[in-house]
Amino acid sequence: MNKSKLQQELTSKIKPGIKPSDLKKQKKNSQFNQQLATPPDSPILKPVKTNNSPSPIVQDTIPLPQGRPNGRGVKDQIKDLQSALQKQHEVVITQQKKLTQSEERIKDLEEKLAQSVPKPSQVKPPEKPPQQTFSCSDCNQAKPHQELSRQFAHHSFCRSCSVKARKAAERQIQEQPIQFTCHTCEKNHHQVPTKMKLDQTLQEYLICSTCRPNVKEFNEADLITDELWQKYPYSSASEILEKEFGIKRRSE
Repeated sequence: MNKSKLQQELTSKIKPGIKPSDLKKQKKNSQFNQQLATPPDSPILKPVKTNNSPSPIVQDTIPLPQGRPNGRGVKDQIKDLQSALQKQHEVVITQQKKLTQSEERIKDLEEKLAQSVPKPSQVKPPEKPPQQTFSCSDCNQAKPHQELSRQFAHHSFCRSCSVKARKAAERQIQEQPIQFTCHTCEKNHHQVPTKMKLDQTLQEYLICSTCRPNVKEFNEADLITDELWQKYPYSSASEILEKEFGIKRRSE
């Protein structure tokens, strides 16, 4: 190459702002791109023979077609199934016979047990001990021992006769005149007084026959207020008096 041609080539490539070293880099990059653009030829692949026969496991699972010497026919398989079914049927019949025999044996044992156990009607109830009684000396009647009220020496009295005797004694005591001072007129009297409750203390005062018509007796029920009725909604008047004031009902 002449100097003139080289100079012309350089002047055509060199432009303002481009260094000679940049030209060398551009030349190397162009050579590298040419190498990448033309890849090497790939080797020719030859076909390889492969063994397409199935594996031994697959060969065992595949049913053999009919007519082969080592295979069985469908009729033989049906006969085998029929014989197995017949055996199962015989086993079921045998088990049913055993079950029937067991049920009959249980029934016989139940009958023997029912015969050995006595019926409720045959069982005798326990004998009750004889009830203790006594003869009341007043009414001359035989009474159970629970109604015995009093005993004096060889005399026994029942509860009802004792109540009657007590009431008769109280009437005799009330009818006898006594010496007392009347609470109202504060005078001494010799007569049968009248016992009356005049205040909330519920104390019984002796009243003469002259003051009796003019005196009003205090009623115990007046002690029960509305608050007490609300406090004891299911109680009677006597129960409320006993709970709140300690007033007990008189027993006969």
